[in-house]
Amino acid sequence: MNFFPDFFIGLFSQADIELAIETQQGLRLHLFALCLDGFLFIATVYFMSVNQGAKALSISIGNIVLQLPFLYLLPQWLGIDGVWLSLPLSNVLLTLIVVPMLWRDLQKMSKPTLQN
Repeated sequence: MNFFPDFFIGLFSQADIELAIETQQGLRLHLFALCLDGFLFIATVYFMSVNQGAKALSISIGNIVLQLPFLYLLPQWLGIDGVWLSLPLSNVLLTLIVVPMLWRDLQKMSKPTLQN
């Protein structure tokens, strides 16, 4: 969608030039952190698979909870761009929280345990 936005926008816009320009800007803003969705999903699945459902649930709920203040505040400050940026910025913030959680857990799992 970043490489050929005109094609995808044209599927829905009926050749409205002004709409196409605004939509291109919105897509670029919205998609800049899309890769973090995959990381957050994998982190959630990881914590479920190692029987840490509370952490998995907190990531899932945190994703929604963090979006709400962004959806409320950013449009007031940035207008339409704030709407487009609310999801990627909440993903960046949640990733900054999840990376240390995941790192600590992986470090703990990789340490050898002493067996008697």
